[in-house]
Amino acid sequence: MPLSYEEAREKFRPSSIKVLFIGESRPAGGKFFFSENSNLYSATKEAFEKASANNFDCEAFKQLGCWLYDVCDVPVNNMEPKDRKVRIREDAMALSEVLQRYNPKFIFVVKKGYFGNIVYPHVLKFGFIDGQTSCLLPFPLYQYREQYVRELTAMLKKTIFKKL
Repeated sequence: MPLSYEEAREKFRPSSIKVLFIGESRPAGGKFFFSENSNLYSATKEAFEKASANNFDCEAFKQLGCWLYDVCDVPVNNMEPKDRKVRIREDAMALSEVLQRYNPKFIFVVKKGYFGNIVYPHVLKFGFIDGQTSCLLPFPLYQYREQYVRELTAMLKKTIFKKL
């Protein structure tokens, strides 16, 4: 029997989180990062493999101390824009608690636009530095995929794959 979304998310949560990826929500329609079948997963895989030249999967993501936390625990991409924004604002209130609990070294927020405008200021207020210990990436869909891969690859090289 396949794992539920939350069981899969927990299966791949490292005991110590070095890089916390923050997403909006799992998509409606059944695809999921931790099922290794989503747009976000495939673009992230491409960036990790460019940055490290190693094979990537969710187990490698975990071993590197990386984890994806979604602000909303239900899919919001099929909601009306107004309802979606309200849900994101409400669920983003728990972000400070999440950051304190996991205490990551780096944070990568995935999704510019209103999601980024709501979430990224919380990250910066928590003491993360834009472009050094945190970044705001576009969601890797359509014309933004190449930008996401390029920017994530650069951040990975500056952070977890930094040459000593």
